[in-house]
Amino acid sequence: MKTKGRALLTILLSVMVFFACFNFVFGEEKNNVVRVGFYEFPYYQNIDADGACSGYGYDYLQAISQYTGWEYEFVTSASFNECQQMLKNGEIDILGLLQKTPEREEFYAFSDYPSGINMSLLVTDLENTAFAYEDFQSFDGMTVGLQKNFARNQGLQAYCTNNHFSVNTVTFETNEELFDAIHNKKVDAALISSKQNSPNYRVIARFDYDMIYYVTTKGNEKVLSGLNEAMEKIKAAAPNFNKDLYQKYYDFSAGQPVVLSKEETAYLAAHPTAQVLYDSARIPFESVEKNGIPYGIGIDVLKEVSAATGLNFEYSKVDKHEQKKELFKSGDYDILSGVTYSYQLANEYNAYITAPYLSMDYVMVMKGNCEEYRYLALPRGYYISEILKEQTPEDVIIIYYDTAKECIEAVNNQAADFTYINTYEAEYFLSIPQYRTLQYRTVQGLTQQISVGISKDADPILFSIISKGLASISHESIREIIREELNASRQSDFFDMLYTNPIQFAFVVILLGFVFAAYCIVFVLYRIKNRENEILQTTNKAKSDFLSHISHDMRTPIHAVIGMSSLGMNCKELEKSKEYHQKMYRTSKYLLRLINDTLDMSAIDNNKMKLNPKPYYLNDFIQDIETVMEQRAKEKGVIFHAQQKIGFQRAVMFDKLRLQQIFINLINNAIKFTPEGGSVDFFIYVDVFCENRLNVIFVVKDTGIGMSREFQKKMFEPFEQEDRNSQAESGTGLGLSIVKNLIMLMGGSIHCESQPGKGTEFVVQIETGICKDPPEKNTTNGVFGQDNALMGKRILLGEDHPMNAQICKAILEKMGCIVEHGENGKACVELFRKSPVGYYDAILMDIRMPVLNGCEAAIMIRSLIRKDAMRIPMIGMSANFEDKDIQKSLEAGMDAHIGKPINAQEIFRILDDFMENKGE
Repeated sequence: MKTKGRALLTILLSVMVFFACFNFVFGEEKNNVVRVGFYEFPYYQNIDADGACSGYGYDYLQAISQYTGWEYEFVTSASFNECQQMLKNGEIDILGLLQKTPEREEFYAFSDYPSGINMSLLVTDLENTAFAYEDFQSFDGMTVGLQKNFARNQGLQAYCTNNHFSVNTVTFETNEELFDAIHNKKVDAALISSKQNSPNYRVIARFDYDMIYYVTTKGNEKVLSGLNEAMEKIKAAAPNFNKDLYQKYYDFSAGQPVVLSKEETAYLAAHPTAQVLYDSARIPFESVEKNGIPYGIGIDVLKEVSAATGLNFEYSKVDKHEQKKELFKSGDYDILSGVTYSYQLANEYNAYITAPYLSMDYVMVMKGNCEEYRYLALPRGYYISEILKEQTPEDVIIIYYDTAKECIEAVNNQAADFTYINTYEAEYFLSIPQYRTLQYRTVQGLTQQISVGISKDADPILFSIISKGLASISHESIREIIREELNASRQSDFFDMLYTNPIQFAFVVILLGFVFAAYCIVFVLYRIKNRENEILQTTNKAKSDFLSHISHDMRTPIHAVIGMSSLGMNCKELEKSKEYHQKMYRTSKYLLRLINDTLDMSAIDNNKMKLNPKPYYLNDFIQDIETVMEQRAKEKGVIFHAQQKIGFQRAVMFDKLRLQQIFINLINNAIKFTPEGGSVDFFIYVDVFCENRLNVIFVVKDTGIGMSREFQKKMFEPFEQEDRNSQAESGTGLGLSIVKNLIMLMGGSIHCESQPGKGTEFVVQIETGICKDPPEKNTTNGVFGQDNALMGKRILLGEDHPMNAQICKAILEKMGCIVEHGENGKACVELFRKSPVGYYDAILMDIRMPVLNGCEAAIMIRSLIRKDAMRIPMIGMSANFEDKDIQKSLEAGMDAHIGKPINAQEIFRILDDFMENKGE
């Protein structure tokens, strides 16, 4: 209200200066007298005991006079009806507060522009808190008092019908009887005009909006022309003139108690605390004490909202303003304590903004009188900085800093010539001795309004509660908050002495310098002595923590395997023995997954994880995921559905193995933590940026047990697992950490929304390239049918471990292969060298073998002088599957490299491909 009053005053003063010049030139028009029907009407036209006039209508007439030069003769002795008759008779020239009707247009000439708005109000006594604003459910059945012969009575029924509630009505002969009935609780509410509103009532509904006009006598073209021209200029100079004037005289909501609807009360019961994000370096608007407690004008305003509504706040700070937008958009916060009143900015924050509760003018800050203002310091990321950037001449160089304080420092140290800060910041910095030599100059027309931001992801009821809380704060309370924050006693800083007593400061500094030097010598000697111990302790602790986690997680499945093996060996029942072996198999798979996850984490931590992107069809990816996860879902009794929402037929560049690893992990977790009968959905959306770039959005959504808010904050950290009271099987605690690191390695992002008992949704976005030339699709069906290409093929197997050799030989023979075994690399070389050309169709060789290892054996075989030495498919096998191991294997002459434990499907696929292309 303070800013609106100032703006209105500025407009009026400007107009008065203009008209003073006009009157000076056209002096003959100075004494134009216009007679005004000025009947008594609270807040619209007031007449005090001395006959002085004031109110909405009086201010409006004074604004008109600045453009017309009229002098008014106020007729204050007549009632509204008498003034209408006087206007018909030509006894007065102007009358205000009239709605336009066909009957009145027969007698009066209406101004082209309305002078305000009138509406119907439902009001209650100020202390009556039974009805919230437009809480139609509570309105149903209430008793409404009406004024006899009141034109607005007829609109009440339509309002009730449109909003599906009904009321009982009681009609009173006079307004006094109606208003007494409200205060005496004889009626629940009263129907009045907005021009009858007062601080004694609380508005619970507004409807039936009508415009009001100034009128003159028919045929009085001089007065009508003057009205129209003046009101047109007022509208051009101050578009919000009518609104500001209405709020000045008729808006009594500030300071009134907050009344919440049933829905709002229920929301507060379920969500008693909201998360607030604030800027810790925005002094004095918001900052943080050394003990971590936030303070400032914006924080105090939220405290008032909390006291008025009962909503509690938890505060989280951001140290750099430029990080604020991304943090808030993450969805972890409900409220921004202070955001510029700009809908464009609000959209960038993904927030709704309340009506502004604070307005700040800006001042220019400089040190002394510069001959040339060339270097401008601005705070980085601030909305006002973008406005100033547009207004700054091209020859001015802008230097950006993180905070307004750093900008002030830059000017004070002459690293910049000038900066801009708001008036509240100016008052704060003026209280600091080192900045008292700076000069401040007011900038006309540069104003910033502050409101509260509410996340669009939050329930809309939260916006309603915050808005009501802000509306309840009186303008005097806002001013008191500002006074307290700006006048708060600031403890003397040691360096203040530099500006107040420089000689004493120099003496103290020298003395402290000697003390500090002595302390530094002792401290450095102590630190040198203890540094190695600290490093050693830190390293040992990290190793100990890691080994503790891994050893615990590995011992459990190992003990299970040993126990089940013992039971299986001593079991004489075939079915029972089969059950033990199945459990051993599942436990071994878990142990292998733990080892793989540990190796992946090691590769990620050491920056050795490399991606190998190749053309990959999204439809093939969906099918691959369904193949892997469908049976897992069926076993759990969970409905699994995978679909590409928007068809995209071209191949894209992805590391197939790592992409599958990401989503098999996420979907496996979703199935794991979804009870029987639940569902898991996997969708893919695409957004083409240009011809060669694609944004792929992956969504994994389940109806499972969900995650707590506390666990979500740390779920991507290694070994973190939520205590679910045995609601689901345990995992390694590394999966989500690997997932996030792989996504980041791909340049993507992952976002999670989860509520306990309601399920979880992961959204992954990855930008990738689109292949120009589509690759040929692999049509291998992956099963051993009658057209098995491996049937009768002779395979040379190099494996030193007897059990591994037995397993691998059994897998190959099951495919129909003839297998010959060499127990080391040298034996394999001899078997191949002595065999006829073309005798062997392929070689499978372990990398780590005695006498000759797999790579050495491969080099010797490839160097043999025979036709099939360079053509025979040679596949390396190793438990090491890092990029460097694969590369070393390929450089030795291997055609492929597969990991252990051996996967039958993978062996079949690789050998089948080589059999088809053997001639090439």
